[in-house]
Amino acid sequence: KNQQDVIEKVLKKLRGGGGTVIEPTLRRVLSEMKNKDIVVVFTDGEIWDINDPNTQILFEQVASKASIAVFATTLREHELKGWRIIRIKV
Repeated sequence: KNQQDVIEKVLKKLRGGGGTVIEPTLRRVLSEMKNKDIVVVFTDGEIWDINDPNTQILFEQVASKASIAVFATTLREHELKGWRIIRIKV
């Protein structure tokens, strides 16, 4: 399939509003990523553990290991050290 077909198919299935717990995913990303990887988080921004100190540390560690870390949100924005925040209007 071409790239646009894949994007359209994935977007049709994405649903937000569930209250994400992101800490386990950040731990896995940190353990599996290579130095200077590009990391992008796509979210509606409704992340339950975003203000947890351990989660904040993980966000910082991922950003410092990445060449660029992007937090792309469709709803709620957060300040995250080392991350570029992008608001996506849908």
